[in-house]
Amino acid sequence: ELMTSRPALKRQRILIILDALDEYGTYETRSSLLQLFVNEFPKLPPNVRFLITSRPEGDFRVLRSLDHIEERELKHDSEASRRDVSLYIRTEMAKLPSLDVNDPSFGSRAKSLADAADGLFIWAVLAMDLLRKGLMPVQTIAELAANKKPIEKLDDTYKVALKSAEIDWTDRHTKDRFALLLSLILSNRMLLNASEIDQLLQFKEDRSMITFDKLQSFLSCSAESAARILHKSFADYLLSPARTPSEPWYIDSSKENRIIIRHCFAAMHELRFDNY
Repeated sequence: ELMTSRPALKRQRILIILDALDEYGTYETRSSLLQLFVNEFPKLPPNVRFLITSRPEGDFRVLRSLDHIEERELKHDSEASRRDVSLYIRTEMAKLPSLDVNDPSFGSRAKSLADAADGLFIWAVLAMDLLRKGLMPVQTIAELAANKKPIEKLDDTYKVALKSAEIDWTDRHTKDRFALLLSLILSNRMLLNASEIDQLLQFKEDRSMITFDKLQSFLSCSAESAARILHKSFADYLLSPARTPSEPWYIDSSKENRIIIRHCFAAMHELRFDNY
C-alpha cells in the first residue's frame, strides 16, 4: 500500500533486497509471504523491484512459473564467483599479521586456496576463519588446499573447524549438551538467547554461552540476542547421517527433539503452577 499510494515514491527507482529467504521461519510461516509474492507483487508500480536470494527450497519452486518473477541461478563454479572468492581470500589473507604480502609465496598460497574454494564462498569464509585462529597458517593453507568436490570440501572444512573448536568430543556429557543445544537452534522454531536456553534446558547459568563461544565460526549468539546458525549448510552437515556417519558431532534430530519437547512441557508445568 505504501508503494502504490505515495506519488513521491512513484518517481524514484526502488530496489528492495531480501537475502537468504530460505532461512526465514518455517514452511508454515513462509506461506503467507509466498502468497504476497504471488498475488501482490504484480500490483506494484514498475519503478519498484525486489531482489530475492534463496536456496531452491521446495516451497519456493512455485515462484518459478510466475511471469512477473525472473529466476537466475547463481552457480558457485562460475567465473564471476571464482573471481569474487579469489579477491575475498587475498584481501583477508593480507590482513593476517602472520603472513607477509611481500613474500614471493603469498600469491601462490592465496591462489591455492582460491582454487580449492572453487567459487564456494562459505568454504572461503570458514577457511579464513581457521587461518585467523590458527598458529600455523602456512600448514593450515596446505591442509585446506586439497582438491575435492565442493560438498566434500565443505564437509572437510566443517570437520577441521569443529575439531579445532576446543570442545572435548570424547566426553559424553559435552557431546550430549552440544547435540541438544544445536538441535534447539537448528529446529528454527524458537528464537531464544543463551540465557533463555539455559533456563529452558535447565543448564547452569552461562553453560550455553560457554559452548556458543567455541562455535563462533558457525553461530551468531549473545546473552541478549537470539542464537542463529550463520549458514544453513552447517545444519545440513550436522543432521546428515550420510555425511557425518561416525563423527561425534552428528545430531539425531528426532532423539534430541523428544528431549526438547520434554523440557518444554516441564517449563509449561512450572508456569502453570507459578500462576496459581
